[in-house]
Amino acid sequence: MGYGRGRFNNNYAVALDVAGHEMTHGVIDHSSNLEYRDQSGALNESFADIFGTMIERENWLMGERLNNDGSFVRSLANPNLKSHPGHMDDFQYKTEDNGGVHSNSGIPNRAFYLLAQGLTEENLGASIGLVKAEKLAYETMIGLTQYSDFYDAAILMQSKAVSLYGEDSPELAAVTRAWE
Repeated sequence: MGYGRGRFNNNYAVALDVAGHEMTHGVIDHSSNLEYRDQSGALNESFADIFGTMIERENWLMGERLNNDGSFVRSLANPNLKSHPGHMDDFQYKTEDNGGVHSNSGIPNRAFYLLAQGLTEENLGASIGLVKAEKLAYETMIGLTQYSDFYDAAILMQSKAVSLYGEDSPELAAVTRAWE
């Protein structure tokens, strides 16, 4: 990883979430090794966003300190702010960007936000908080296989919720609702 000041952005060292994002790609490469294309690539980007965001725990934005103009790279809470889908109904079929890995990461990003906080804030159900959501995301991330897709991630996270919290747990209900 290289750090320094870019022409249009701040020194990368000020963006702790971006550094965490990039380091998470290394963890992914040595665990699930999600292929960097289509839905598995979008999951790769999403998990990197999730754990980059969890380093700061200040907000649901990725890279908000990176650009000189004050803009951010992605929003986990509202991916649409950057024209990224937040629901599978809006999935973007693309040939560029390895099948839209950066834009379509908004779908699992939003699911994580809902699981951790958004279900409660948006009156959609009960969220489970950052600590439990982070644990489930990590267990899911390292348990996926190279070609896993969004469905695989949702099913595996449900399975992890059952094994950690039980079949009738509010955590399982939140995971199911967030991915829906």
